Amino acid sequence: MMTKRIDRKIQLTAYWTIILLGAGWIMFKGGFIFLPLIFAFFLAVLLSPVAEFFGKYIKARWISISLAYIVCFVPLILLFYLFALQVVDIAFNLPNIGKSLSMEIHDIYMSIRKHFRVLPSNEVTFLKDNMESLVSGPIAFLGKGIISSSSTLLSLGLAFVFAFFFLLYDRKIVYAINTNFSRKEGNFIETLEKIKYTVKAYVLGLGKVILILSVLNSVGLYLIGLEYAVFFGTLAGLLAIIPFIGTTLGALLPFLYSMATYEDPWQPAIVVIYYIIIQQLEGNVITPKIIGDEVDVNPLVAIISMLFFGAFWGIPGVILSIPLISIVKIILEGFKNTHCIAWLIGSNFNGKEE
Repeated sequence: MMTKRIDRKIQLTAYWTIILLGAGWIMFKGGFIFLPLIFAFFLAVLLSPVAEFFGKYIKARWISISLAYIVCFVPLILLFYLFALQVVDIAFNLPNIGKSLSMEIHDIYMSIRKHFRVLPSNEVTFLKDNMESLVSGPIAFLGKGIISSSSTLLSLGLAFVFAFFFLLYDRKIVYAINTNFSRKEGNFIETLEKIKYTVKAYVLGLGKVILILSVLNSVGLYLIGLEYAVFFGTLAGLLAIIPFIGTTLGALLPFLYSMATYEDPWQPAIVVIYYIIIQQLEGNVITPKIIGDEVDVNPLVAIISMLFFGAFWGIPGVILSIPLISIVKIILEGFKNTHCIAWLIGSNFNGKEE
C-alpha cells in the first residue's frame, strides 16, 4: 500500500514536470502568438465598458466596438504623432549631441586626473581613442532596441485585431464557458470576473501613474531649463510600465542630454536629484495609493516573475510580468490544493492565510 502511494506521487511529479516543461517550451517558441493574445485580452477588458455603452444605442455590435476604438485611440494616436515629431527633431541633432557628450566626459576625466592624480597617463590616450565608441555604444544599443520594438509594435497591431474579435464574440465565449462548467464549478466564472477586475484596475491605475509622472517630470524639467522637457518627461513617465527600473531608465536620457548641451555642471546634478525625488514619490506614494492592493504580489515574486517572463519574451514579458503573475495568483486561489501557493505569492505577511 505504501509502495503504491510512493509510485503515485512519483507519477504525479513526473506528470506535472512534463506539463511545466512542455508549457515552458510552448511559451518560448510561441511568443509571437501568445503576446498578441495577452495584449488583446487586456485591451478587450479595457474597451468592454465603452463598447457596451455604445451598444445601448447601436444594435450592430461591430459598429459599437469600432466607435470604442475611435474614442479611445484617436487621441492617443495624435499624442503619439506629436511625440514622434520630437523624436525626429532630437534624432536630427543626435550627432552634435554625441560630440558634445564626448567632450563633456573628456573634460570630467581630465579634471579628475588633474586634481586627484589617481589614473595612469596612458589612460588619456585610451580615452581619446575610444571616446567615440563609448558614446556611440549606447546609441547603437538604443537602435537595436528600436529594431526589436518593431516586433513589439507588430504584436500590438495583431492585439488590436484580436481584441476586436474578442469583443465581437464575447457573448459566445461567455456562453461556452457557462455551458461547459457545471454549477459545482461555478467558481470558474467568479475567478474570470476577478481576473477582469484585476486587469482593468491595474492597467487603468498604471495609466494614471504614467499621466501623473509625465506631468511631474515635464514640469520639473521645464523649470530646470532643459530643452525638450515634455518629450523627456513623457518618455520617463511611459517607461514606468517597466516595473522597478523604468523610472531609473527614464532619468538617464535627460541626464545625458543635459551633460551634452549645457556647460553649467549644476543642471545635470539637479536633473538627477529631481528624478531621485520623483522616483521615491512614485514608489512610496503614487503607485501604492493609485494601484494599491489591486495587484497583491510581494516584491520577491514580482522580481522573479520579471526575470521569468523577460527570459521568454524580452521587454514585453517584463512589462506583462506583474499582471500575469497576479492572474496566476487568482487562478491558484480558486483551488484548495494551491491556495497556500497563492498566499505565498501575495504580499500578506501576517503569518495567516487570508
